[in-house]
Amino acid sequence: MGLDKSWMQITDRTQPSYEKGVIDFIEFAFTNLKEGKLIRCPCKKCNNNIFQSKRIIYEHLITIRIKRDYVIWDLHREVAKEYYEDDDKKNYSDEIQSMLRDIEIVLMLKTPKKARKQGIQQVQSII
Repeated sequence: MGLDKSWMQITDRTQPSYEKGVIDFIEFAFTNLKEGKLIRCPCKKCNNNIFQSKRIIYEHLITIRIKRDYVIWDLHREVAKEYYEDDDKKNYSDEIQSMLRDIEIVLMLKTPKKARKQGIQQVQSII
């Protein structure tokens, strides 16, 4: 089961479900960290660029709010691969194959015949 991020879209930050989401995020982000450790604050003001304590992050997320487009919490130990299906992996592989073919075409157009043949063989060995 994935993390519930529906709270991020709640506009009324006084709602208990918003505060529960903030608390759940903080618990997730600080899990297995030493007491007093600072992490990146995902509020709109800090923009994941400033390291803050639990208390400050809580205050910022309640008063300023979290960045709504921060949907994969990769800067807070969430593994992005949870969001990719097998089809996406296949598409990624297809994209790489397409880029390698593009390189092959560029090599054919920009290099002399002998060098082109060697370059094509190198690209084909990768494919």
